Amino acid sequence: WDNRWDYPDIEKKDYAKCFERKIKPQLTELLTKYGEISLIWFDTPKTINKEQSAELRALVKKYQPNCVINTRIGNGYEDYTSFGDNEFSLIKSEKPWEMVATMSDTWGFRKGDKRWRTPKEIKKILGKIVSRGGHYLLNVGPDETGALPEESIEIMDELAAWMEQNQEAILGAKSNPYPNEYVTAGERCVYLHLHQMPESGVIALGDVTEKVSSVNVLGSGRELDFTKDGEQLVIKLVEVDGNDTVPVIKVCFKEELHEHTKRVIPVQGALSLSPCDGTASGNIAFRVSGAVDDGWKDTTGAITYELIAPVTGKYHLSMVSGLLDWKGEYCKGNRLMVTVNGKDYEFVLNDDHLLDSYLRAYYVGFGREMGDVELQEGKNTLTLRVIEFATGNEVGMPLMSLMIERK
Repeated sequence: WDNRWDYPDIEKKDYAKCFERKIKPQLTELLTKYGEISLIWFDTPKTINKEQSAELRALVKKYQPNCVINTRIGNGYEDYTSFGDNEFSLIKSEKPWEMVATMSDTWGFRKGDKRWRTPKEIKKILGKIVSRGGHYLLNVGPDETGALPEESIEIMDELAAWMEQNQEAILGAKSNPYPNEYVTAGERCVYLHLHQMPESGVIALGDVTEKVSSVNVLGSGRELDFTKDGEQLVIKLVEVDGNDTVPVIKVCFKEELHEHTKRVIPVQGALSLSPCDGTASGNIAFRVSGAVDDGWKDTTGAITYELIAPVTGKYHLSMVSGLLDWKGEYCKGNRLMVTVNGKDYEFVLNDDHLLDSYLRAYYVGFGREMGDVELQEGKNTLTLRVIEFATGNEVGMPLMSLMIERK
């Protein structure tokens, strides 16, 4: 229906005719001539109406009652959620969801497409998805002969080797009981996915009220030394192989885990906060995934976070902004006001604050430095506002995450 190469004249298209004469007969053929089908993955155009979505669902369930259906059937008739291309959820969800993603910039084969994700990036994304209760639908685009590009084979080979060693942190793992990225859970244990080795040689997890029985490196089983300072679990990484492109640390507990809701800054490392981790006020609109995208365009908007700091002192703020088609970069020049316990701090998002950009075809995130704030030990209230949008900024403040780290 969206083929504009062969059928460029949109005005002459009749979707109702296409629906009755092409879509329904082809769907019926798929459902009746290929045995049991577990899943139908629709990529339905936005022009479909509610009655047509309902008709497609009824057709699927008539011939394949156990078949599940994704979000893109339209109008709320799905069994599970598929977010936008290369978009992952920033929040945990009880409803099943998936991230449908590319390995490079395209879905199909394109000779000039050389911007491949690294295996480490894919492992990082996989851990983040599972930590929020989701699934990873990773695309591979064969060439004109049906062969898979060598780059994709190399990526999958390395991912398979990593999964062989770390599969219990992924397969059957549960979402993270802590409000922290890159942590998955098992029975009486959690798995910390390390995407970079900290210079300090230690990592920490806050709000750990359960009693810890052991800490080891998944795969090798090497035991790691740890200490418990109040509710802060501090782990020494001296026995962890820094050459491993995402080692996983398994933390075992003496008791059942419960859901943790406090936003506790670790004594080592950063706390990552999605927009939905705070309380929004004013004119801010959220996507289903929890991202703001272009939903924050005026200065009435604000997001307030309740945080717990381990000690009084300076903490560093940075953020990731992201939006469709690289537009996340357009927030540069925005003037921000961060208020911590009644004290104001002003920051400007300029080019010289650009931390990094990472490839996410269609959706691209930009990491940006902000600056330092003072926090007190214990409870803190932090509010983020935009006090002036940059000239020519049409996307507003596309916030994906706010990071805070002890200096």
